[in-house]
Amino acid sequence: MARQLVGHFIDLLQSQPSADQQFVAPAGSTDEWVGLQSGRFERSAYVTRQLLRGLLSDEAFDAWASESRDQSKIKRAQLVLGARDATFVALVGTDHGFLRLIDRQQLLEEIATRTEQ
Repeated sequence: MARQLVGHFIDLLQSQPSADQQFVAPAGSTDEWVGLQSGRFERSAYVTRQLLRGLLSDEAFDAWASESRDQSKIKRAQLVLGARDATFVALVGTDHGFLRLIDRQQLLEEIATRTEQ
């Protein structure tokens, strides 16, 4: 169920015209769509700070860890696990741009499985 919900959400964010079609944005939303290198179009204005602030608690915006190429996987895991109250931790680059979201509980389970072996 969750996978279907996420898949549907992504379908609403992205559009992939077929080879013989040209992308046409819905009326009134032309400036919300951005062309990607893959040929897909993504609705860039769909997820906004205001929307996220309405959906997520304030704590969700404090759960981030900086990631750099020089950083070991162990150091990155320590930073993510240090956010004790967070369910998810955002990894950000040196410019503080979003890179990816880490499920803290899943990371804990992976570490536990590795230490049991």
